[in-house]
Amino acid sequence: MRTFLSQMHDDVPEEAWPITCIPFATDAPEQNPLEDVWLKGKNFLRKNFTQNKTLARVKQCFVEFLSSLSFNSSKFDWYYP
Repeated sequence: MRTFLSQMHDDVPEEAWPITCIPFATDAPEQNPLEDVWLKGKNFLRKNFTQNKTLARVKQCFVEFLSSLSFNSSKFDWYYP
């Protein structure tokens, strides 16, 4: 990803790129903040299981969860101050 972004931005220094690429730990879920998002989402779906009779409703419920998500993890500080 970093190689692709450097090719796209030619001679612009990485600090000036409009996008910052921060790789998370892929083989260590306990270090990856995205795993916490998935856990919260799965717990939200479990709490609302009586309303989710179809896959379409499960998807709608998950989208509602994501749109109202306010998430702050201490794990983010490990990757970006």
